Amino acid sequence: MNEGVSLFEVTYTAVWIMVVTVIAVMVFRGMASPRLRLEMVDGKLRTTRRHVLVYVLTIPLLIALWLAYFTLLIVASPAETSPETLMVMPSAVVIGVRVLAHVNSDAAYHLGSVVPIVIIAAILIGQGIPDSAIAGDLSETDDTFWAFFLVLGIDYLTTFIWYWCKTRLPGFPGPDPRLPRKQRRHISRYAAAAPQRAPEQAGPAISDSG
Repeated sequence: MNEGVSLFEVTYTAVWIMVVTVIAVMVFRGMASPRLRLEMVDGKLRTTRRHVLVYVLTIPLLIALWLAYFTLLIVASPAETSPETLMVMPSAVVIGVRVLAHVNSDAAYHLGSVVPIVIIAAILIGQGIPDSAIAGDLSETDDTFWAFFLVLGIDYLTTFIWYWCKTRLPGFPGPDPRLPRKQRRHISRYAAAAPQRAPEQAGPAISDSG
């Protein structure tokens, strides 16, 4: 039974697993956090025109790469896939991760990591990628631009809503993960000390109004 197994085959499979896993980690780490960078200006979260421009110009490329990555994984899986599945599933995964990234980074991280791992496991159990599977399935998914623009539009809208809430609602969840580390520590310390500072700040405000 093991006569056909060679050292090269084992080594090749191990290297393939490591490469795909590293790519998967890079992909879902980039997906699981807001891409618009914020800065602390006078104690408030703000962004700059440069950060907005960088986000607007880079997110289309990132979304295209994310969609291509999940599409290739689904095509490479042993399960039979239809053209509709190849358009719906990658788009749904990317939208889900990107929306969660602006609300709950942990949930986004787990969603973005679980899907590739499950598909990679299915590929391994299925003993590799079927011959000509990628060429055959991708040839039927020519009209996928609508999915790309749908994901892009939702990401722009989600980022706008997130930025508005982040800069105007003090209780909106957590410091931004794309802040410099020093500023993240500053926000965390300020948030932890806020309950003690609140009574001290409230006193002068009342006396001034009187």
